[in-house]
Amino acid sequence: MLKNLDGLGEQAINRIATAALASQMQESESFSVNVKVDPQELSQGIISSFTMEGKKVVTSQGFRATDFSLLIENISVHPFKALMGNVQLREPAFGNALLEVSGADLGDALFRKLSDAVSAAFTVRNLSCTLDLPNILNVTTTLGGSGNATVHELSSNFTVGYDINQKAIAFQTTERSDNDTKFESVFTTIESNLLDLLNLNGLMFSGMEFSVKNIKVTNDALELMAIAKINSFPKAI
Repeated sequence: MLKNLDGLGEQAINRIATAALASQMQESESFSVNVKVDPQELSQGIISSFTMEGKKVVTSQGFRATDFSLLIENISVHPFKALMGNVQLREPAFGNALLEVSGADLGDALFRKLSDAVSAAFTVRNLSCTLDLPNILNVTTTLGGSGNATVHELSSNFTVGYDINQKAIAFQTTERSDNDTKFESVFTTIESNLLDLLNLNGLMFSGMEFSVKNIKVTNDALELMAIAKINSFPKAI
């Protein structure tokens, strides 16, 4: 009896989780969710595993990842509710996530954030982000001055690392092309928003938090390894 109920419960859980997460994406080339349920474990309030994989995923926040994968195991839930497809966590669960983000997509995300955040004295006309080894990000920004009459091109080089005290991605060194004080707020805004993106702050899915623990820069992409924390199981929102 329990096994039959579990089969129905697993199908329902997968349908609900897939629909809920898909609704939080603008687009994706491919996307899958797989919840594994063992009848004996579920009777003790444990969902065996929750996995998610996607390619060219764009979240509702407009953040694009070329590749995305997540694995969380041994999720503690209320067993009888889970059998009916209503998964409620008894405590947060932790796992691992891996994302690959291209320099172009990072630049697009930063451009959107800066367009809303930069001082009214400037307008962001263009922005590009390039990657150099080892672990260097270069951001080039073209700004229009008041009345769009003046154009300024600014560049910043950031050496990326992990701050063990903050437990977050941080910049080990920062180089700026222009030390004029009138651009200080622009550089500060670029730095803070870039860190938000690299640390995946509020960029992914409802009910989940990501703590980036390692970052690797290749010739054309960033690889972000993160601890994934799930506070509530995906449901329609």
